[in-house]
Amino acid sequence: MDNIGIIEAKYKSCAFLAIQCLKEAGIADREDAFKHHIQNAKILGLMPDDFKVIKITLADYGFVMQSGRLENAYFSDVVAALGISINTPSTVLITIRDYTHMGGYMVSLKTDGSHSFRLICPDPMLQNIGRETVTHVWIRWDDLIDRSPFPRKAVNRHTASRKRREVKDRDSFHFFNPNPCNNLIGDCVVRALSGSMDISWSEAMDRLAFVGETTVNAREVYPKTLEQEGFIRHKPLTRNGRRLTGRDFCLEMDRQCRNGERIFAHCGRSHAVAIVPIDGHYRIMDSWDSTSHTIGDFWVKANKKPKTEAVNERMSCDCFAVGESLMHPSFGVGTVTSIVPRVVTIDFGVNGIRRLGTDWVSKNCIRMAA
Repeated sequence: MDNIGIIEAKYKSCAFLAIQCLKEAGIADREDAFKHHIQNAKILGLMPDDFKVIKITLADYGFVMQSGRLENAYFSDVVAALGISINTPSTVLITIRDYTHMGGYMVSLKTDGSHSFRLICPDPMLQNIGRETVTHVWIRWDDLIDRSPFPRKAVNRHTASRKRREVKDRDSFHFFNPNPCNNLIGDCVVRALSGSMDISWSEAMDRLAFVGETTVNAREVYPKTLEQEGFIRHKPLTRNGRRLTGRDFCLEMDRQCRNGERIFAHCGRSHAVAIVPIDGHYRIMDSWDSTSHTIGDFWVKANKKPKTEAVNERMSCDCFAVGESLMHPSFGVGTVTSIVPRVVTIDFGVNGIRRLGTDWVSKNCIRMAA
């Protein structure tokens, strides 16, 4: 096997590697394959890295999944078995169990039917690929005629549908699951973006996919989408040195935000939620009640105001009044205590008294309504 190329991807999920293998094998353009894969994810209501989405995308490009007999065998043994069985030009995709990449690592091999293979997509991290464990194998014949040497048996599985416990709305919580298939899966980033931007689940997926990564819920991906959509990032609000819970955060937003600002927020350790005003009060929009978890970094986007009001605000952006309340992205809510040319002094209580430039305050702090 001759090593020809090396994949370069920032987030090497199995889905991204599958798309890269399609490109390196000359079967599909990367951009077209990526768009097709995202479309499949939207149709199924699943995340792009879900194995079901990967399987359907590969099937759409002519790949046939092989029997489980090849799974859990060594890579070298699988290649030897395929070499004996494949007699026509083909492309083979093999997924290798790997704890570095999400879903495992995928490699692509080419054969002209002469029982030898050419490795298209190796990884320098795989020092001894022959002894790696195989998890899945797909074959695509150049003439698109299925000649599976290890045909996979169709299995009809019937699973009893589990009853989902009804989640009732509360003062600071509103049940929200925009998933087109009503799936309850790890799509909190898509769901939170949908709620905070007031768009459909599918459109939220499209907005996230503009970065060009299949791992749309990566912490390095969705902040780019929020920034592009005009959201401003703020550090966690604290009280007595502790972050506010979702319930307390909503109550604080009721006091601070009077113009219908919509919020995307980190919640707990690894969750994302939308926090928006509903019937005059801020609530967490989610598929489960996460109001008892603390709120971390959050992104705020103000609703557009009438032009006359916006003009008045620009004219007075550096004219603060003593006693006015402002929300700082790091220090929380403070009160203006004194004003001198180009400098405003703000008392943030437990976070101290700060002297800040009026231009910076105008751009980074939220002015609270009286």
